[in-house]
Amino acid sequence: MAKLFLATDTVKRSALCRLRLTPAEKRLLKQRASDAGVSLSSFMLNAALSKPMRSAAAATIINELIILNDQLKAGAATADVVDALREVEKLIDRIPTQLEDDLLNSP
Repeated sequence: MAKLFLATDTVKRSALCRLRLTPAEKRLLKQRASDAGVSLSSFMLNAALSKPMRSAAAATIINELIILNDQLKAGAATADVVDALREVEKLIDRIPTQLEDDLLNSP
């Protein structure tokens, strides 16, 4: 398989690629790009090159869970807290896979 060459700060993208979409498809792509916090062009390029994209909201949730987990670990004293921490860790581990599945299975 050919190695992909990605533009860097020193190499600028100059080639254009056009495609036809329905208005509904374009709205959906724009919405997903907005949800991920990137431009439509970046979203489509990342999707085409199979780079995982995560919505800004999902990234925030993951970061908050990680902070919560760290805070709970710092104050863990009882068996109930330790059990809760284990569940939080399991949830954190499942989020990236679930997000990827959601993206692959979304219409």
